[in-house]
Amino acid sequence: MPQYSVSQLIGKTLYAKKEVPLFATTGSTKPYAIVKPGNYIGILNSWIEKNGVLYFLFKYGAGEQFVIKYETGAVDTSNLAAQGAKTVEQERKAEEEKQLLQSGFSGKFEYFIKKYGLYLIGAILASQAIKGYLNKK
Repeated sequence: MPQYSVSQLIGKTLYAKKEVPLFATTGSTKPYAIVKPGNYIGILNSWIEKNGVLYFLFKYGAGEQFVIKYETGAVDTSNLAAQGAKTVEQERKAEEEKQLLQSGFSGKFEYFIKKYGLYLIGAILASQAIKGYLNKK
């Protein structure tokens, strides 16, 4: 299952994968509602880490808000890529490419070799094979 950083979830529509209790604040101990699996939770507005617990903050109505305690597997992540979220791995690769492109000519050369090198080698080998085949005729 792909992993997403919390920053990639901001502004994304989240759905419950299992029952998710809604709390008025991070200090609330009793939920005021429960979201059933498959149902809409909301659009994530922000997040808070408090005492080692991660809370997701959602806003609705006229400035009202609620929070959920984040638990692994509680939120359905299957539709996040369609909403434009990048996985941790995709973010890492994008940052590496950005660093290579900013490192001058040698970095750009390395970037293009890494990205297109296999295609270039494949094209050369295919052209040699076709040339050899045509020379036999």
